[in-house]
Amino acid sequence: MITCLTITEIMDKVEDSRGVCEPFICRCEDGHVYYVKGKYAGYPDCIHELVATRLGRMLNINIPDFALVTLPEETAEQDEEARRMIGNKAPAFGLRAVENAMQFHSLGNGVTFGTQEEQEDILFFDWWIRNNDRTRDNPNLLVGADGRIHVIDHNQAFDNTDDLRTFISSHVFGGSWGVFGFDRSRREPELDRIMSSGWSEISRDIPDQWIEALSDADGILKKMKSTLTRYKTEPKAFWTGEKP
Repeated sequence: MITCLTITEIMDKVEDSRGVCEPFICRCEDGHVYYVKGKYAGYPDCIHELVATRLGRMLNINIPDFALVTLPEETAEQDEEARRMIGNKAPAFGLRAVENAMQFHSLGNGVTFGTQEEQEDILFFDWWIRNNDRTRDNPNLLVGADGRIHVIDHNQAFDNTDDLRTFISSHVFGGSWGVFGFDRSRREPELDRIMSSGWSEISRDIPDQWIEALSDADGILKKMKSTLTRYKTEPKAFWTGEKP
């Protein structure tokens, strides 16, 4: 079951010239701080965030805790920008902040965090969900005080990336492909398990308000499922990059 929380304090807004979502930093009723994306980010992006986050956690990718968060009416009445950006008629997507974390790119050009296996896991996950937004220049990763990599930002997942070699060449952990490759014998059963038991639950849990706000919700969901099942429908292209 997805955690649903109410925002109790709007603390700040992220100002980042590389992004357009401009998430708010909010404290919620559980006492934790969340990065919140809602109406302004667009509900397709919120759907991508929610679905990708749940899939990644099912694959044991180290993605922070998340919640659906709601802006109280009284706060929306007092803060027009928050109402415009977060919205108060529908829940927003909130990703819990990682305490004392640093942006991965601020730590230098060398990739020195995470084992090669962890890096390859992230590379594989991004390829599965067609997330081409984890590049060397913009890795969308955090490093916690314990040195662990935390994986964030999936609003641009489910794009039209269809060439494995091109994808690998731009990914921050593309070098892991040459070390391990994708172990189909291990990974295909993982994907089978998730798609057989998890996809229907995940798609059902997308907030109705997000679906109702879209003109082609069915098309978006069909595209997402098609992306996630291409390991079966296009096995050569998916696992090895071979063209049919």
